[in-house]
Amino acid sequence: MLSLETQNLALPVHQDRYPAIDPRTTLKDTAAGKVVFIAGASRGIGQATAVAFAEAGARAIHLAARSRDALEETRAHVTQINPDTDRALFPTAAWHSAGQ
Repeated sequence: MLSLETQNLALPVHQDRYPAIDPRTTLKDTAAGKVVFIAGASRGIGQATAVAFAEAGARAIHLAARSRDALEETRAHVTQINPDTDRALFPTAAWHSAGQ
């Protein structure tokens, strides 16, 4: 029986943007005047989403995640892409304790 751990998959990695959904061209200014809240904004898809909204001209982006340091990194990316976009950080911790 094969598992992904034992398979040697040479899968290509694509980082190109599709022209139809590129926030720098086709979607430029589509987020103008809008305020966006992104949970999980410190890395991965959340960070990429924050950058894309900045490229699309969002008025403000509110970034939430558990790691303040990683949120600062995302804020720096957003600032570099669009210094006119307001940024707010919300370091969060979500948990549930029994009896509360």
